[in-house]
Amino acid sequence: MNKLTILILLTLALGAGWWLWPGTQADAHVRSSADLGDDALLVPGPAPTRPDHGRQPGPASAAGDQDFIAEMQARFGPHLHRPHAQIKLLEQLMSFLMQRYPDDWQARVGEFLMRLFPENAALLEQRFLGLLNYNDWLRDHRQSLLAMTPGERRAALWAMRRSTFGEAAEQIWAAELRNQQVQDRLLALDQDPNLKAQQKLERYLASIEQAYEEQGEHLIRQRRTELLDRFVSLDSVQQELRALPAEQRSQTLRELRAGLGMEAEALDRWSALDSSRDQAWQQGQNYMQQRAELIAAQAGEFELAQLRERWFPEQAQIIAAEEAAGFFRYAGERRIGRE
Repeated sequence: MNKLTILILLTLALGAGWWLWPGTQADAHVRSSADLGDDALLVPGPAPTRPDHGRQPGPASAAGDQDFIAEMQARFGPHLHRPHAQIKLLEQLMSFLMQRYPDDWQARVGEFLMRLFPENAALLEQRFLGLLNYNDWLRDHRQSLLAMTPGERRAALWAMRRSTFGEAAEQIWAAELRNQQVQDRLLALDQDPNLKAQQKLERYLASIEQAYEEQGEHLIRQRRTELLDRFVSLDSVQQELRALPAEQRSQTLRELRAGLGMEAEALDRWSALDSSRDQAWQQGQNYMQQRAELIAAQAGEFELAQLRERWFPEQAQIIAAEEAAGFFRYAGERRIGRE
C-alpha cells in the first residue's frame, strides 16, 4: 500500500473534509461519526421518538434557554434556507439540550424548534428525525462499513444519505464532495509520469480553486503548510526529490513553497529547517549503520547505550525507549520536506 493510499484512507478514517475546509465543531456530547468518512452526527441515546411539542422548560432554565434561542436565531436565521445550515443548527441544538436536559433532551427538540424558527419547525423536525435514523444506520452497520473498500463505503454512505435526505444530501455533504474532487485529482497527478513536481503543484492548486471557487484562494492562503505537507508526501514527488542532489533538492522545495505564496522570510526559515533536517538525518543514518555493525558483532546493551550517547547526547534515553518499543526514527526512507 503506497503512502497516498494510506493518506486517503486516513482522511476517510478521520472524516472527509477535515483537512481542507473548517466547519463548525460538535460539542463533546455530540460525537461525530466521521470515522466512517461522514460528517453527520452520531447521537447516543434512545431510539428516535417524535418530539413532544407541549413540554415547557422550568422557570430556572428559561433565561438560559432564551439566550440560546436568540443566539441561534441570529447565527442561523440568514442561512436557514441551506440544508447544511439546518444540520448545523440541529447539531448546536442537540448539544445544548444534551447538556441542559440530559434525561429527556429528545422530547424537547420539537418545542425548541417551534421557538427558534416556527415557520420552518416542521422541516427542521423532519431533518432531525432523518439525522437520528441515519446515525442509527451508521451505528448498526459500522463494522460492515469499515470492512468495505473506500469506494464501496462511499457508495453505501451516499445511497443511505440520498435515501434519508433526498436531494438535500449533496448540499449537506457539499464539503465532502469538494474534498473528494480534490483528492481524486491529487491521486491522478501522483500517477502521472509526465509531470514534474512544480507542474503537479500548479494543477493541484487549480483543482482546489475549481472545487472551492471564490473560497479557494483564501483556503490556500490559510492552509499553505498543510497543503504542502500533503503534496510533498505524494510518492511521485518524494521520488523526484530523492533523485536530486542536495542543493537542487533544496531549491526545488523552495520553489514549491513559493508556488503556494510563501514570502521570502518564510522561505528562508524553511530552507534553514531543511538544512537542519538534512544534518539530523545524515547523523541518524550514520548511527543506524554503526548500530547494525555492533549488533552483527553481538555487542550488548552497554555498547548500544554508549553509541546512542555518542550520537544523541540529549536524546539518548528517548531513542532507547523508542527502540525498546520497536520504533526506529531513522529507519526506512525519509519523507523529504517533512522530516
